[in-house]
Amino acid sequence: MQDGRRKLLKEQHEEIRRRYGSENTSYQILADEYGVSKRLIIFIVRPDIYEMHRLRNKRNQQWKRYYDTNKRRQYMRVYRSKKRALGFTGKEKKGGGNV
Repeated sequence: MQDGRRKLLKEQHEEIRRRYGSENTSYQILADEYGVSKRLIIFIVRPDIYEMHRLRNKRNQQWKRYYDTNKRRQYMRVYRSKKRALGFTGKEKKGGGNV
């Protein structure tokens, strides 16, 4: 049984690696044939790039540990009430004044 999150089977991964190495086929052509993104094909052919992206994403996600949803919700309530008190409705045009 295939995992529902996976786009391609392991056999297809091996076929993609083989075709890219021997047939001189581009990433985009393979992506179009298999109905996936070019990025996925690059990750299949170059696992070192996939690992680099995975580690970078893991490092960049660390800020979420300290994110306090309730504190932000309270802040946004105060911000919006101040904005309403000043008369902003949210339908004003951005970047322009009365001309």
